[in-house]
Amino acid sequence: MRATMSTFFSKVAAFVLAASAIPAVAQSPAVQYPGGRPVEMTVMFGAGSAADVTARYLADGMAKLLGVPVPVVNRTGGGGAVGYS
Repeated sequence: MRATMSTFFSKVAAFVLAASAIPAVAQSPAVQYPGGRPVEMTVMFGAGSAADVTARYLADGMAKLLGVPVPVVNRTGGGGAVGYS
C-alpha cells in the first residue's frame, strides 16, 4: 500500500510540474505559417470531380484566411498512390 501511494503522489507531482510549464510554452513567439509561401493542396482525383470542386472551394477559403495562394493540384493514378507520394 505504501509503494502505491508514493507512486500515485509522484505521478501527481509530475503532472503538476508539466501543467505549470504549459503557460511558458504558450507565451513563446509563434512562427508565422506559411511565411508568405503558397500552400499546395493535392487532390487525388481528376479535375471536375466532386472532390476537386470541394477542394477548390476549401482552397479559396484557405487563401483568404492565410493570405497566400493555395493552388489545387490534381494527381491521379494508382488508386491514389500517385497523390499520396
